[in-house]
Amino acid sequence: MAITLKRIVYDDYVPAKINTGLVMDMDAAVELERFKGNNAEPMEGEELIPESAEDNMVEPELDTGMINTLVANGVPELAAKHAVFNAGGSADEAIMWFYSHIEDPVI
Repeated sequence: MAITLKRIVYDDYVPAKINTGLVMDMDAAVELERFKGNNAEPMEGEELIPESAEDNMVEPELDTGMINTLVANGVPELAAKHAVFNAGGSADEAIMWFYSHIEDPVI
């Protein structure tokens, strides 16, 4: 268990450090019951969010040959997948798409 003391106070917007010590009965019981979790069970009046019945994060079918061509040319694999998906056509178009969108944070 960690206990922190507020040792810095502000007096007229000027920080001042207080020299203080911690005085605590080490044999006393510490009551922590109010911090106890409920094992993810809803409390009275709470509703659980329903889980999705279908997985909507399906990766599209992409031409692995084009992806491998882009990776061989130094394009990271995930960026190559983005380029093939967005450019389609050929590996040249995908490489051009990658370099024209290289600043995008999504890639």
